[in-house]
Amino acid sequence: MEIAGRDFKTALQTLRRLGLLLETDAHLPSVASLIAGEPISGSWWSHEFAQKIFATLGQFEDHRDVMFTKLISGKVTLVHRKLWPEILAIGTARAPWQVKGLSKWARHLLEMIDEQGSLRTDRLVWPRLATVKPAEVARELEKKILIHTGQVHRNRGSR
Repeated sequence: MEIAGRDFKTALQTLRRLGLLLETDAHLPSVASLIAGEPISGSWWSHEFAQKIFATLGQFEDHRDVMFTKLISGKVTLVHRKLWPEILAIGTARAPWQVKGLSKWARHLLEMIDEQGSLRTDRLVWPRLATVKPAEVARELEKKILIHTGQVHRNRGSR
């Protein structure tokens, strides 16, 4: 699809120049606004260019120079490779603003990650007494930029 290809190239050039792009935002630079040609308030899924936005975001997910994380206001943010060292420095700093107020379970999961390097929340041996699920705890750590998360899409048949 040539139009989506041009959309992607334009968005990638913008990401390279700025270093960061939100997935969507009504005020800050975002992939959705670039593709739509205007700021989008509310969900981009209902916008007339939703399919183009979805296709472009899919191309970014597969791009080696792009990382998705929740960086700005807890929103999905695309980060260009040129800023990865800075993101890593923040993530490994363990600054007081990052660790202060972490829940017991967030501290537990962070220790597990420190020991093992990386984990999948769907494969964790999680304490039975835990009052929260590992994915919820991972979101808490992600908001503090203590971990980087990703999604694994698997084919599951239904019975």
